[in-house]
Order: sequence, then C-alpha cells, then structure tokens
Amino acid sequence: MKIAQNKRFSPRNTKGTYLLQNIVKCGICGKPMYVTFHGTSKYYYVCSSQRRRAQTGEEACSNRGVQVSVLDGEVWKLLKELALKPARIRKLLAEKKLRTGSAAILTRLQKQEDELNERKKKLVMQFTLGRIDDKELDGALQQIQTLLTEIKQQIQEHGNIANIHSTEARVANFVAAMQQEHNRRDACIQALSAVYVSRTDQNRGRYAKPEIDVTIVPR
Repeated sequence: MKIAQNKRFSPRNTKGTYLLQNIVKCGICGKPMYVTFHGTSKYYYVCSSQRRRAQTGEEACSNRGVQVSVLDGEVWKLLKELALKPARIRKLLAEKKLRTGSAAILTRLQKQEDELNERKKKLVMQFTLGRIDDKELDGALQQIQTLLTEIKQQIQEHGNIANIHSTEARVANFVAAMQQEHNRRDACIQALSAVYVSRTDQNRGRYAKPEIDVTIVPR
C-alpha cells in the first residue's frame, strides 16, 4: 500500500511542464504545490505536505488539490485582468514589500524616529520641571536633531527613491509579460514570484466545481 501511495505522489508521475509548476504554493501552510496524477485522466496541484504524509505518515495541512486545467485557466484569466490595472499591481507589490527585509528596515528606522521624538518630549518636560537647565536642553536636543536628520534621509532613500523606480519597473515587467499569449509558461515565470492557492469549498464528486482563493504575488 505504501509503495502504491509513493508511486501516486511521486513528482515523476507527471508528464510535461505545467503553467504554474514551481510557482504555485499552498495558501494554508505555504509549502510548494506539485503536480500529481489522480483518477483516470486528470492532473492536480497538491500541497507537498500530502506527499510527506504518504511517505512518512506526518500530518498534512487541510488544503485540497485543485485540478491543473481549472487552476491554470483561472490564474491566467486573473493575470490578464491584473495587467490592465497597474494600480492594483502596485498595491500587490506594496503588500509583498511588507513581507521583505526592505520593509523591516523601514519599520526599524521609523521606530527609531518615534523613539527620538519621544526623547525630545521628555527632555522638554524635564526642563519644564527644572530638572535640567537650558544649556543641557539645547545640547541634548541638538544631538537628537542630528540623529533625526540622518534617519529621515535613510527613510527617504529606502522608502521613496528606490521604491518608486523598483515598483514602476516591476509593474512594466508584469504588463509586458502578459503580452506573451503564445507562451503562457514563460509569461508566468517572468511575471510571478508566487501564486498562493487554497480550496475554500467542501465540494466533492466528479462534477463538483471547486471554490478557489487565489493570491497573486508579482515578481
């Protein structure tokens, strides 16, 4: 039985290259989804945790497989629609940025800026209460202002200049990729960092239509 399961879930048990192969990921656990043969004539994208369960008995996530032809068609339709909406592409890129190291740098710098502004308020309060004199206040405020100026420059570099050029170039790349109607696979490789997919329905049966939640992550 285990041999049969391993054969079924083996990535070698597929033929050809599929539109979202090595791009699509599970929308529940984040693991890659792979193509496997199921039934008599259908191929499915399945969370790789299912393969590990078949091989090692480990618990798999609850995401169910999606037929390749269904998901490929749905995602391509979404991509073509997205290519007509640059503002939406920018929003998706901004959401992606929040998950990257660049966003972490901006967050750290903004936190430092907030902390320095809070220090300024406390210094003014200490001066008001007579705990420090005006000379001590001026010296401390000058040091804080120097640090604030440096931090503001770094925030501008990370958050504005580089971000604008990077975002617009990526939007242009996405739109150009979607012109490759004759080679959809190459278009997806060029345009996409990942596609996260999860089944939101409990429908079963040969003719059941799946309900799919798709999240596009542009490159």
